[in-house]
Amino acid sequence: MIEYGHRGFVALVTLLLLIFVTLAWINYGRWIEVRALGLIAVSFVFLEALLGALGVVFGDPPAELATHFGVSLIAFSAVLLLHLVIRQIDRLPYAKDQTVPAPLRPFSIPRSFMRITFFTLAYLYIAMYIGAYVANSRSADAFRGLLLPQERMTANNHVFWIDSVHRSIGVGLLLLVIYLLAKAYSLRQHRNDLWHITLGIVSCTVLQILAGILLIASQLAIYAQLLHTAIVTVLFAALCYLALQTLPEPSARTRQLPQTYLPEH
Repeated sequence: MIEYGHRGFVALVTLLLLIFVTLAWINYGRWIEVRALGLIAVSFVFLEALLGALGVVFGDPPAELATHFGVSLIAFSAVLLLHLVIRQIDRLPYAKDQTVPAPLRPFSIPRSFMRITFFTLAYLYIAMYIGAYVANSRSADAFRGLLLPQERMTANNHVFWIDSVHRSIGVGLLLLVIYLLAKAYSLRQHRNDLWHITLGIVSCTVLQILAGILLIASQLAIYAQLLHTAIVTVLFAALCYLALQTLPEPSARTRQLPQTYLPEH
């Protein structure tokens, strides 16, 4: 019954997504962000459905489940970003009346900030894949220790090494987002929104680490698993939005108004 309910709900959501993307394309298709995000959302939702079908056929191997999770996050983030971009367009003065779309990002972000943002996004995606693989391979069932791994450190104890790598990746992510926050601080005068988004990203990263500790303390309780998954979903979507905001404007839109370039730091 749960499986049939899941499939019926997925079919309904997919139909609503197709309607949303079609209407967005009709009304806001002049903005390349709308076209690109709509295409990504639809493509990855169908890819997610394909991976779900393959999982049923091949018995849900851990690598396939981890890939399915990563694809679902991309689909979710694309839909959320599409909604946010449309809201941003609606706030532009006379945006719908212009022949050439109005700029969405009037201040050009330093390339160094754009590079570290996309690097952090890629790092997080890899970290999510590894975390999902660990969860679905049941390796996490043997994890011990709240702050540091407490499994026996032996060459044959693969659980200790998996746990150590997983936690080290989490620490690396925290250091990356703190560095990103320091870079965003210098941009707050012109792009205060990036500063606030990055603050949220750091907060989500800390919450994700705390949720991981709760996961171990609760011995993988279902509520802790759901919390861990929900936080990383918000974190990934926030990083995707930050990455979108660092992209340069298309040349046709930059001619609509003088563009201010923020200095490199």
